[in-house]
Amino acid sequence: MLGALRVALEARCSSEEALSCVGCATDGDLLRALRARKNDERAAVELVIQEKIWRRENLPVNEDNEKMLKVRARNVAYIVHAPDYEGRSVVMTITARHDRSEVQFEEGEAFGLWLVEHTISHAQRFGHEQFTLIFDLAGFGWAQMDLPLARRMNELLVQSYPERLGKCLLLNAPFVFSSFYALVSPFIDQSTRERIVFVRDLAQLHEFVPREHLPTEYGGPRDLEIDVKRTYNA
Repeated sequence: MLGALRVALEARCSSEEALSCVGCATDGDLLRALRARKNDERAAVELVIQEKIWRRENLPVNEDNEKMLKVRARNVAYIVHAPDYEGRSVVMTITARHDRSEVQFEEGEAFGLWLVEHTISHAQRFGHEQFTLIFDLAGFGWAQMDLPLARRMNELLVQSYPERLGKCLLLNAPFVFSSFYALVSPFIDQSTRERIVFVRDLAQLHEFVPREHLPTEYGGPRDLEIDVKRTYNA
C-alpha cells in the first residue's frame, strides 16, 4: 500500500519544486495521512503535499523569534518529562497564564508551532509519533477566551500535523468554559472530538498519566519547577 501511495504522490506533483517538498515524506507521514483520511489514498496524497509545502514555508520556528519568546516567557506550557500510559509525550498547558489582551494572534501562533515541534521531537525519544495535550482550565475566564487562536491551532493540528494528537484532556473546567467550548466545538472535526476527554478530578487524570510522572500540584511526587526553558533544555 505504501509503495502505491508513494507512486501516486510523485505522479501528483506537477513540478520539481513540489516533488522536492514531498520527496522527504516518511512512511510514518504516509500512514498518518492515510489514517487521517480514512484510507482514501487520493485524499491522503493531497494531505501529504499540503503538509510538506506548508512545512517548507513556515518552519522551522526560529528559537530567537520575538513573537514566540514573548509567550514562552509566560510559562504557559511545559512538556512532562515522562510519557503517559500509551507512551505518548505529554504537554501541560496552564490556560490561566494566557491573556488574549496581552498576547497577539501571531505571537500565540508562533509559540504554538514551536511547542508542537518540540513535543513531536520529545515524543520520538519514547518511540512514539503522538502526544497528549492536557489543558488545566483552572481560572479560565473571559481573558482566556481566545477563539481565533483556538480555531487556528485546531486547524494546524488537523491539516499540518495530522494524527499527531493522541488525546486531549480538559482538567478543572469551570462552568464558564462550557460557553467557550460551544463556540469552538463546531470547528473541531469528529476524529479530534473523539479524543477530547473532560477530566473530572486528579484520580481520573492518573488513569491517563502515571501519578509519579506528574508534579505535586497534580497529585504527583515530583517538585517540578514549571519552567518551559528548563524543560526543553533538559
